Amino acid sequence: MACGLLAEDCIICHWMPVLDGRREPAGWRAPCPVCKAPRLLSVAVGGRYPKWNLFCPCDRDEVRARLAELLPDCINSRPRKIAVDSADLAAYALDRSIPELALRVLLLEMSGMGTAEACDRLGISRAQKYRTVSQVRQHRRS
Repeated sequence: MACGLLAEDCIICHWMPVLDGRREPAGWRAPCPVCKAPRLLSVAVGGRYPKWNLFCPCDRDEVRARLAELLPDCINSRPRKIAVDSADLAAYALDRSIPELALRVLLLEMSGMGTAEACDRLGISRAQKYRTVSQVRQHRRS
């Protein structure tokens, strides 16, 4: 971490003032930096670095990018590198039980895109999104 503080000090001195958050019994809560909904970003001490968790439907990569803008010295702005397993790719291609739309979402996820962004890019309607995402989760390989 570039700011050089311990996790708890970093949260108290940097994260909470910038995010307008507050201390709670199990850690700290702040509004989501993307949609501004209250208390949907949870921040806790996770070893040497602050750990954050999101409880809203915003795309995690979008939230990470926004946090990197707001806290440039405290959060890693590099997106995670996605390693595509060729065996999983072949398994998805050969699996005839996966509906076409769910397969497209799975492939976009493998390219590093979030589920919500993939659904938006494919033009999946709100009515179809729940069914498609549940099919994706059913067929996703761990």
